[in-house]
Amino acid sequence: RAGAPPLALQGQARFAQAGDGSLQLTLETATARAGPQARATATGTAARSAAGLWKVTTEGELQRFDPTPWWPAAAPGRGPHSLNGRWLADLAWDGSRGVPLIDALRGSARFNLADSLWAGLPWRGRAELQADARTLQGSADLQAGPNRLQGSGSLQRRAQGAKGPGSSSTSGWASAPLRADIDLQAPQLAAFAPLAALLPAGAAAWWPGAGSLNLQARADGIWPSLRSEGSLRAQGLRSPSLSLAQADARWNLSLNGADAPLSLQLTASGLQSGEQRLESLAATLEGSLRSHRLDLRASSPLRPPAWAEAAAGVTAATGSRLLLQGSGSWSPAAAGGGTWRGTLADLRALPRGAEPARAPNVVTTPTIGTSGTSGTAAGPAWLAARNLQATVVIGPDRQPRSAMLAPGRVEAFGGALVWQDASWRAGATPQAPPRLSLQATVEPIAVAPWLARFQPQLGWQGDLAVGGRIDVRSAGRFDADVVFERSGGDLSLTIEGVRRALELSDVRVGLAAHDGLWEFTQALVGRTVGVVGGLQSMRTTPQAAWPEDSAPLSGGLSLIVPELGVWAPWLPPGWRLGGQLRAAASFGGRFSAPEYRGEITAEDMTVRNLFEGIHLRQGALAVALTGTEARIERFEFRDGPGEGRLTLSGGASFGQTPQAQLRAVATQLRALDRIDRRITLSGSADVALQGERLKVSGAFTVDEGLVDITQADAPSVDSDVLVVNRAPLRPSNARVAAASPAARPPGAARRPLAAADVDLRVDLGQALRLRGRGLDTTLRGQLRVTTPQGLLAIHGEIDASGGTYTAYGQNLRIERGGLVFSGNVATPVLDILALRADIDTRVGVVVTGSVANPRVRLYSEPDLGELDTLTWLLLGRAPEGLGRDDTALLQRAALALLAGERGGSGLIERLGLDELSLRRGDSGGVDQTIVSLGKQISQRLYIGYEQALGAAGGTVQLIYRIAGRITLRARTGSENAIDAIWTWRWN
Repeated sequence: RAGAPPLALQGQARFAQAGDGSLQLTLETATARAGPQARATATGTAARSAAGLWKVTTEGELQRFDPTPWWPAAAPGRGPHSLNGRWLADLAWDGSRGVPLIDALRGSARFNLADSLWAGLPWRGRAELQADARTLQGSADLQAGPNRLQGSGSLQRRAQGAKGPGSSSTSGWASAPLRADIDLQAPQLAAFAPLAALLPAGAAAWWPGAGSLNLQARADGIWPSLRSEGSLRAQGLRSPSLSLAQADARWNLSLNGADAPLSLQLTASGLQSGEQRLESLAATLEGSLRSHRLDLRASSPLRPPAWAEAAAGVTAATGSRLLLQGSGSWSPAAAGGGTWRGTLADLRALPRGAEPARAPNVVTTPTIGTSGTSGTAAGPAWLAARNLQATVVIGPDRQPRSAMLAPGRVEAFGGALVWQDASWRAGATPQAPPRLSLQATVEPIAVAPWLARFQPQLGWQGDLAVGGRIDVRSAGRFDADVVFERSGGDLSLTIEGVRRALELSDVRVGLAAHDGLWEFTQALVGRTVGVVGGLQSMRTTPQAAWPEDSAPLSGGLSLIVPELGVWAPWLPPGWRLGGQLRAAASFGGRFSAPEYRGEITAEDMTVRNLFEGIHLRQGALAVALTGTEARIERFEFRDGPGEGRLTLSGGASFGQTPQAQLRAVATQLRALDRIDRRITLSGSADVALQGERLKVSGAFTVDEGLVDITQADAPSVDSDVLVVNRAPLRPSNARVAAASPAARPPGAARRPLAAADVDLRVDLGQALRLRGRGLDTTLRGQLRVTTPQGLLAIHGEIDASGGTYTAYGQNLRIERGGLVFSGNVATPVLDILALRADIDTRVGVVVTGSVANPRVRLYSEPDLGELDTLTWLLLGRAPEGLGRDDTALLQRAALALLAGERGGSGLIERLGLDELSLRRGDSGGVDQTIVSLGKQISQRLYIGYEQALGAAGGTVQLIYRIAGRITLRARTGSENAIDAIWTWRWN
C-alpha cells in the first residue's frame, strides 16, 4: 500500500505429501518486520492423515504492530497504535464426513493481548477455547482503559444422532444445552468514540460518545428454546441521534414455547431524539408470548399546533406537558390471531412546570356527562381523558378485523366529547365495505374565551355556548347526522371603544347524509351582524362515505348585513366600514367545480381611516354571479368633499385556478384628506390576479396636494391616559422566530411582494406642495414604481426648484432642487442649490449626497472664501467691520452648518420677522444704538423700521428691488427720502 513502511519477511518451511493422500506443512520459523519496531514471529505445523483427520499446532508473538498503513479502517482515531500479543493453539478435527466444525473440533487455543495502544486507548485481554468430546467452552476478558468486558460460554455436546427437545437436527449445536454469560462495565463510553469510524454510517449515528453503561446478561437452554435474564443501567448517554439521561431495565424471558413466562421492567428519563423528547417513561410487561399485559406511564413536553396552543390558552413560554398512563393485554385465539385490549387510565396535557394535582397512578372512573379529570395547581388540563378502553381483534392473516371504544369522554379546550358507541368492523370479504358506528355528543363550549385567545384586541365577552351531536353509521350504506348549534347566550365585542352585543338568536351548522343525499345547512341570525342562511345538497351513491368530485351540487346561500360596521374589528387597525350588504346566490355544477348564480349588492358604503385621512362615502356595489364568473356591474365611491370619484370594473372567474381582471379609475379623487397631508389624483390601474401571482399596471397624476412636515414628531399621550383593549403581545415561539430577523437564516429575508408584478407611473403634476422644516416648494416630476424580484423600487426625478428654504433666519430661494430615484426607495440622490434672494451677491448652500447621508456645503458665485460666504449668507453684507458679536455669530453658524443642525424657531420666527438686530450708528450726528426690524414681504419687497434708542421717533423704510442691481428705497418718519440705488461691481 502506498505510504506503508517496507515489509521484510524471513523464514523456513517444508511441505510433504505422501502417496496415500496425507500431507504435512511445517513452518520451522517465520519473521516479519515493518518499520524500525514492528515485529511478528510464528512457528507451527499442519497435518492431514489419509483418513481426513486434521491436526494443527501453532504459536507466535506480535510486537509493536501498527495496522494503520495497511488497513486504515482498523485503526480509527489519532493513535498511537501499538499492538502486542501472543498466541498458542493445538487443535484437531475430523473433516472426512462433512461433520460441522463446531461438532468435530477438539483441542485448545489461547490468545493473550499484552499491554497495547489502539486509537490512543490502553488495551489488554485474553481469550481461551477448550474442546473435548463432551464440552466446548470459551471465555474472554477485555479491558479498554477503564472499561471491561467479560464473557463466557459452554456447549454440552450430545452423542451423534441424539436429538434434544424441539430439535430436528443431529448437530450437537442444535441439540445440546448452551450457556452464556456477559458482564460489561463501561464507566467511560467516551473512550470508545473513535470506534464509530469502524461502523456503517447508519449505525455510527447511534454509537454513544459519552455516558456510562453496565450490563449483566445470561442465556441458557437448548437452541432455539433459550431462556434469558439480565439487567442494564445507562447514564448520560449521548450520540448524534439520541440522548438519554438515565435508564434501568430488567428482563426475564423464555423462548421455550408460547406459554413460557415473560417479564420486563423499564424506567427511563431524559430521552430525546431530534425534536421528540420524553421526560420520563415507565413500562412493565408481564405474561407470556401468547398472552401478556403491558403497563405504561410517560411524561413528555408537548408542542401542539399554534392554533391548538392559542385555543388552549397556553403561552409559548411555558408550552405543555403530556402525562400518560395506560395498560394493554394480548389474548390469542384458537384459530390464530387474537385480541388486544387496552386501557388509557390517564391522559392529560398541562401547562409545563405544573405538577399534577393527583398522582398519575391514581385512577378514577368518571360518570359519562360529568368531568372526571383534574388540573394542576398551576392551571387546568386543556386535554384530559380517563379510563378509555379499546379492543382490537386481529385475524389469522394478521389483519385487523374489528376495533371498539367503550363509552368514554375526552375533555379538550374547555369542552368535552362524549361517545356512547364507537366501533369499526371489517367486511366479511375483502370486497365488502366495513361497518362503522359513531354516536357522540359535544357538550356546550363557551365561545367567548376561545375568541378572546385568538383575538384579544377585540375584547370578546359573553356567555354564548355551542354544542353538538354526531351520529354516523355505515353498514352497506352511509348515514350521518352532524349538528353544531347555539345552546344559549350571546357575544359582544368592542367597536371604536364602544361595547356592542351581536344579539344572536340562532347559530347552526349541520350535515345530513341519507340514501346518498348529502345536505349542508348554515344559519346565523343576529340583530347586529345580520342574517346568513344556506342549504346545499349533493347526490351520490348510498355507500359513499364522502361525495365524489363529480357529484352534482345544488342549493343556495343568502346574506343580509344591516350594518357593515360590525365587521370593522376584523380589519387592520384604524379602518372602519359602514353601509348595508346583501347577497343571494344559488349553487350548481359539480362538487369539485361549483357554479354560483345570483347577485351581491351594497348601499351607502363608507370606508374610513382616520389615521391616514381616507374617507370614501356614497359607495355602491352590484356584482352579478353567472356560473363560474363574477362580473362587477357597479362599484363606485365618492370622496369626502364629494367632487372626486373612484370606480372599479371587471370580474373574476372561479375554478381550479381562480383569476380576476379589475380596472380602477380615479377622477379627481381626494385619496388623502388630512390637515397635514392632502392628495387629489386622477388616473387608472389594471389589476390581474391569477393563482398567487398579482400584476398591477397603470398611471396616475396628482391634481393637487399638500405634504406638511412641520410637525414631524409623532404625538404621544400624557402619562395619565390609560389605553384599554390593547392586544397583549404574546406570540408563540414559531411566530417570534418567523418575525425576528436574527432568527432567519442568511438569505431568507421576507419579500412580501415576491408574487407581485407592479408597474405604476406617477406624475406629480404642477400643484403638489411640500411644506415644513423650513421648506416651502412645489414638487414636479414623474416616477415609476416597480417590484423587481419582489422588492419595491422607484425610478425617476423630482424637481423642487422655485420654492424657498428658511435656514439661519434667512429665506433662501431654491434655484435647483432635484431628487433622483434610481431604485432604492430610501436613498434618492440629492442635488439642491438654495440662494439668498434679497441681496445681489449669489450666496447660499448646496446639498448633495443621499437623503440618508446628505452633505451640505457653502456656495458663492463668484467664488468667495468661507468666511465671506457665510457673512453674506447670514448678515447680508461684506465682512469688513465685523464686530466681536458678529464674529461669534458666524462661528456658531459655521459649527451648526458643519453639524447639520437645522434652523430653529427662535424669537424672530415667533414674532413673524425676518430681521431683528442692534447696531451702533449715526442718528442726527450722534453715535447711538439703533434697533432694526423687518420683514421680507416677497422676493422683491421688504419693509422695515429703525429706532434710535436716544431719539424721539423712528424711520419706516420700504425697499423694492426693481432689477438684479437696481433698488428703490422710500423712507419716512424722522427723515423722509426716496433713494434709487444701483450697484456696479468690478475686480
